[in-house]
Amino acid sequence: MERSGLVIVTSLGGQSEFLTDYQITERKRVVNGEYSLPFILFKTTRNSHSFDLVQEESIVEYDGQKYRIKKLREYTKGKTPVKEATTQHIIFDIIDDYQYDTISGTTNIMQALNHVFGVTEWTWINHGAFAPVEFDKFGDGTALELFKTILERFGAEFEITGEKEITLKNQIGTTRDAQFRYRHNIKTLYKNIDSSNVSTYIRGFGKDVTAEYTSPNVSVYGIRHAPPVRDEKFTTQASLLEHLQKVIVDTPDIVIEIEIVELKKQGIPIHEYDLGDTIYLIHEDLGIDATVRILEYTDYPESLKSPTVVLANFKKNITSALVNFHQTSKTIKQLTDADGNLSLQLKKLYRNSDHYSDSTGDWFIAPDDANAYVHIGAGGLDVHKGLVRVERDDGYAVIVGGKIQNGFNIQGAYPPFRTAGVGENGPWVYVATTNRYENIQSFTFKHDSRYLIARVGMYSDNQINGFMSFDLDTSDGNGTSTTTLATVSRASNDINWTTYVTMDLGVPTGNRKTLYVRLYGANADWNVHGRILYISQEG
Repeated sequence: MERSGLVIVTSLGGQSEFLTDYQITERKRVVNGEYSLPFILFKTTRNSHSFDLVQEESIVEYDGQKYRIKKLREYTKGKTPVKEATTQHIIFDIIDDYQYDTISGTTNIMQALNHVFGVTEWTWINHGAFAPVEFDKFGDGTALELFKTILERFGAEFEITGEKEITLKNQIGTTRDAQFRYRHNIKTLYKNIDSSNVSTYIRGFGKDVTAEYTSPNVSVYGIRHAPPVRDEKFTTQASLLEHLQKVIVDTPDIVIEIEIVELKKQGIPIHEYDLGDTIYLIHEDLGIDATVRILEYTDYPESLKSPTVVLANFKKNITSALVNFHQTSKTIKQLTDADGNLSLQLKKLYRNSDHYSDSTGDWFIAPDDANAYVHIGAGGLDVHKGLVRVERDDGYAVIVGGKIQNGFNIQGAYPPFRTAGVGENGPWVYVATTNRYENIQSFTFKHDSRYLIARVGMYSDNQINGFMSFDLDTSDGNGTSTTTLATVSRASNDINWTTYVTMDLGVPTGNRKTLYVRLYGANADWNVHGRILYISQEG
């Protein structure tokens, strides 16, 4: 029997040894879920030096991955001591790390990941495109619990790509040219249908808005109420209705499990199909003709036993492999275009709207619109119907759906927002006050850059100390609560003096902000003069 990898056990004390005379019962992997490697160990003269290292919480390394023993069963078979170990991948060790702090507001995935993995020994890589989400006190939980929340809220999937390193994607795996076909490479197929969670009607309650949705499947199942959604992050009926349509489960859950016919005996590499991969499934007797994904993969790396996989035709949530099969046999009438390449409609079907290469280059096609695609070839990059997303290095998306998100403009109030003690003299405004909150203007802008840059001038009569303060509204625009971004101080009567002021707004959020510019002096008997030559967003 050819082994696919050596087993090394490391005790809590740090002692490591190779294991022999073991049996790996299976290796199971689930998208965003279980990753386990149970095994049985028989004590022999060859492993007497390592047998006692197999204890609870010891680390077992196999095929480049590390697992922690969480359960151990010990007994004798005849006179031979035996240990049965249940392990899980060390990624689940982050359940022992705790993030005590919380964050709230609009958060992109990079900010969320930094918040969670900052308390662990793991690093992360983001290879996905995810819209920001609203959090309310995200934190105060184990890193594992918070990581699962990230996967669920952002709709992400992850894979382990290095030593304590994960990579996040919108969808893991790749699209394969291969098929799973009954009587060809499928030994058994089980199709399980569960309608116990079907609902056809749902209500939602947001912030001062309500919405309701009735599924077209009400004609089949009648009115079945789903639990209502109550979330004040929804401020418009349209966004709330869209969410209701997304979360309602209005069709039965279907899971398909297949046993693959002895791929190893046929000489086909086991990695021909892997977790998260998209392949084609055909079973004429059951009327199945669909593009599906592998959501669970159980193999037996040290035996000739056939792998089993659980298939789905779309990702439903972060842990479930229950899916709906709406695709049946399809008739393809037009296979090629005038140049002999596959038509967009066929590429959409054959490649699960994912990726296809032909003589012109690479095609990436949207799942619900054959005319929405990206083509990369010798002629360059061709993008249709908004399939473009561009992120800054801090995670803020500046182009989404082909639309530029940056406004850059900053609108000053008109008439100028001034308090009663402010006077005007040509290009200057002036005050004679020590009041810290004497407003000379307010500016409103969309927070889509890191910095505000202002060029200002200031002088004072009798060379008293004058101050110009830049205060950011933190109270939803009513000015009752502010934080100071910068203050310029000057004691001079030089009217030609100017300076640049740089204000760090933090990672862009896309939210609307208001800035108050305030002028005051150290002596109410003399005037302080100020002006703003320009103000802009940069960086």
